[in-house]
Amino acid sequence: MSKKPIFCLLLFVTIFLCIGCRQQVTQISGTVTVDGKPAENLKVLFQAISDAPNVPPPAYGVTDKVGKYRLILANDKKNGVIPGEYAVFINWEDPNPVANDNINHAAPYKIPPHALRGELRYTVKVGEPQTADFHIENQE
Repeated sequence: MSKKPIFCLLLFVTIFLCIGCRQQVTQISGTVTVDGKPAENLKVLFQAISDAPNVPPPAYGVTDKVGKYRLILANDKKNGVIPGEYAVFINWEDPNPVANDNINHAAPYKIPPHALRGELRYTVKVGEPQTADFHIENQE
């Protein structure tokens, strides 16, 4: 038997397995409000909650002037997030950091500790794009 058909068969099986192993990405966008108002320059980070050896990479987005964000994967900047269970961290990100600046710029919003610590949860499902809105209220 010729080696060419065996090689072609092995190549086909390898390509088929690689395509089947690709992780599907789901588009996630949403709005963040703080005390009922859209919040700008908030970093929204989705960190997988998993004990599996192949933990999905984190995804993040930054809110715009009307509080809207869109997640991208941290490792390859692809739009979306891999389906699964996530802890969500929300923190203010200084839009104008200055190199070698030892001044801590104050956030214009009071972010409650539960949002800073990743106590918010979100389940990303396989399929159509999803909306993940977070409405943060201060308890002061």
